[in-house]
Formats: sequence, structure tokens, C-alpha cells
Amino acid sequence: MFVDIEGTLIQKGTDTVSAPTRRAVAATVAKGVTVALATQRPLVDALPIAEHLRLHKGGYIFASNGALGPVRTRGGTETR
Repeated sequence: MFVDIEGTLIQKGTDTVSAPTRRAVAATVAKGVTVALATQRPLVDALPIAEHLRLHKGGYIFASNGALGPVRTRGGTETR
């Protein structure tokens, strides 16, 4: 499942993911669905959001308006 960060996971002007959104993402992952974050942000700015959502255990990030990706998140590090 692809999820945009700005205006979808977080409100504009903040980097906070709401508790209901975190629970929804966690429930999706628990069902075996792979979650991919999509963002205009550079990777270094997207990684903390992936951590906040606990996607460091497995997920993908498409960063820099899709110029960088997919980056697989695993164990708190990113791999290509």
C-alpha cells in the first residue's frame, strides 16, 4: 500500500503522525500488507516518519518525488 506523507499521514506544517493513523498503519502491516511511504521529502527527512510508524521492521520509501526509491527499511537502516 502506498501512502503519501504530506497531508495524508501528517498534517501540513507538522511531522507528527496521529495515534489513530499509527494504529491504522500498524493494523495494515499486521495483516501482511507492505506499506510504502511516498514523499517529496529527501530520504533523510522521511526516515524518522518511517521509524515513527515502526516501518523500520519492513517497508519501503519512495523519496525526493520518486527520484529515490524504492528504499527498503529494515532494522532501523535503509538498503537498496
